[in-house]
Amino acid sequence: MSQEYRTPCVLAIGGFDPSGGAGLLLDSQAIRATGAHAAAVLSLTTLQDGQRFIAAWPHPEEEIRAAVELMAKKLDVRAVKTGALGNARIVDAVAAVVSDLNLPNLIVDPVTASTTRGGLLDPEGVDRLTRHMAPRITLLTPNRHEAEILSGTEVHDLDGMRRAAESILSLGVGAVLVKGGHLSGNTVTDLLLDNTGSERVFEYPRHAHDDVRGTGCALASLVAGYLAMGSPLTEAVTQGRQALQRGIETAYEVNDGPRILGSFR
Repeated sequence: MSQEYRTPCVLAIGGFDPSGGAGLLLDSQAIRATGAHAAAVLSLTTLQDGQRFIAAWPHPEEEIRAAVELMAKKLDVRAVKTGALGNARIVDAVAAVVSDLNLPNLIVDPVTASTTRGGLLDPEGVDRLTRHMAPRITLLTPNRHEAEILSGTEVHDLDGMRRAAESILSLGVGAVLVKGGHLSGNTVTDLLLDNTGSERVFEYPRHAHDDVRGTGCALASLVAGYLAMGSPLTEAVTQGRQALQRGIETAYEVNDGPRILGSFR
């Protein structure tokens, strides 16, 4: 490979979902759709089938750190995306290695539970994420429930999203994208707010089938991919949100559970 150009890479750190509807398998699909290369480090393995969550097994934090260090040495890592991290020890390990290696564009999807209601981050892990990882985060992408947990603010509408985002920004995060897919109404509203006070509201019509898995995983990964390819943050979020909409529109059934995201292109 030419030393003058290496394919921009997004390093995804998260969980494995054997059903393929979320986690690292979906992260890889979304990242590659942006033109970036996807590398992955496994933080925990789950046992679920799209309808039932049975168990999760976190991986040793020293193995996670070693894998991140190796990928950062061998690949042109221009963004890091985290998903399900499992526990406080893993949060601390990821925060430390990202800081030690000075890895750019940390996009954090603060996954606390799966669509199938399985726990994917313990309460101590949430606390460590807000205290230890926050200053390194370029963009945090909570859904309504995660925003409420992280901010202690109820989110029922755009004003609530804004208050939650402001509270989260006070932790030292660079920018927050509060996702409104879990709110009611025919329009899905997302709010992007950064630490300069710049705000952008994204609105999309709610699709007829809104029982789609993995939208949070995919959006964070798409944004990370576009950042790795050189887009500024607001443009990357815009591109990511448009690509996610295409994935929702082409979602398909694999069993009698929620649909799986389709093509992002």
